[in-house]
Amino acid sequence: MLHLLASRSWVQLARRAALLLPIALVLAAIAACSDDDAGAASCGNGSLEANEECEGFDTRGATCDSLGFGVGQLRCNAQCKLDTAACGVCGDGVLQMGEACDGANLNGATCASLLGPETEGTVSCSADCRSLLTETCRGGKPAGALEACIPGSSTCPAPTSCVSTATGAFCLEPCTLGAVSCGGGRYCEDVGGTGACADVPSAGQGCTARSGCKDAGMTCIPTFTSPKGPVSTCATACAASAIGTGQATCVAGSSCVAVSGGPLELETPTSTCTVLSEATDCAVAQGYRCRSITSVAGAVNRCARGYGQCAPVTPLYRFDGSTVVEALLCDRTQPTRGASKCGLVSPTPLTNPAQVECVEHFSGLLDVGVCVAFCDGTVISTGSVVVDGSCGLGATCAVPVAPEHFLPQADTRVACTAADKSGCTVQFDRCLDLGRGLECARAVRICVPN
Repeated sequence: MLHLLASRSWVQLARRAALLLPIALVLAAIAACSDDDAGAASCGNGSLEANEECEGFDTRGATCDSLGFGVGQLRCNAQCKLDTAACGVCGDGVLQMGEACDGANLNGATCASLLGPETEGTVSCSADCRSLLTETCRGGKPAGALEACIPGSSTCPAPTSCVSTATGAFCLEPCTLGAVSCGGGRYCEDVGGTGACADVPSAGQGCTARSGCKDAGMTCIPTFTSPKGPVSTCATACAASAIGTGQATCVAGSSCVAVSGGPLELETPTSTCTVLSEATDCAVAQGYRCRSITSVAGAVNRCARGYGQCAPVTPLYRFDGSTVVEALLCDRTQPTRGASKCGLVSPTPLTNPAQVECVEHFSGLLDVGVCVAFCDGTVISTGSVVVDGSCGLGATCAVPVAPEHFLPQADTRVACTAADKSGCTVQFDRCLDLGRGLECARAVRICVPN
């Protein structure tokens, strides 16, 4: 089982945004920070000293909010002083981190863009700049949505009628399942045993095995799991064995990815596996890895793989405190949307398929993460490690300067202390508490951008 230990020294960001906007994460530069020699030597060493206002992401708990600004991201400058340049106030018309809008600045949102192309009206901004208000929008509906009705009392526009289905009553245009009866660009969908005409979905829209996809090269791929089960969307498929290998067969600028937390395809329904013997238990060449999945019997290990799709991706995070302007935040609540997908855009494949995910990074902010590609080899015996995977062009498989993720030596805790690590093997050189008390552990290697 993979145990993750995330550093809790990051700044507690201001209140969650009601609508997360894609923003660039500019890391604080770390250099000399004090007028005296001692201060200059300590600034940038990763430890918050008494003469420093901040160090890296550690701002002693201060936020834009606590300093009198309503929104934004408090940073630490090159002199280890608090920098409020990225803080702002609601009502100044400038979008800051934590704002979905600001007065008349709606970030381009319209009723049509939020609720569907046929929707009319005007979007407005909430008083706290946290939400886009759509109360005045009228007509239209989200793409693919059905119009609910009440049998016997609702009037549906022709040629639809009020039809009861397994999930409710809707205005539908009846059709005969299995027959071509809906005309060009439409198909007959099964809505609980009843046929109903619907438009063939386009890229990014929900789809079914029956619907197919309108756009050339698109197929209906399971991309995330809802409370009611897997949900599929129209996207460009790539081989599951190519997931995490970079560009693969995708067009330039896209990467072959499987969405973190999305549906998994099992190699066999009942065969178990262990992480240490993954190479022999699972068909790794076909993209299957030993993963912990939830079943009726609880958590079990199965050989499983995600469904591959081509997507634009968010660059990988460095974890070394350097300034990486192009490193973006990824949205962990909507991992299938646009740049929220994480991956490597490179024509050079990863030889050991990396697990590329949007992982939690900021303490207390579960919805926002950073993109990480795990390329770690597996320890198979004392002192012996499978060679780490290649990260393709632009990245190297290594322990980052400031590691956040760690692996225990064994499923059963191997106890240790800072002074006595005699029970730890050569590979597991750290004594950490991963939630079970102090135990032998090692840092996880990731694809570190060059």
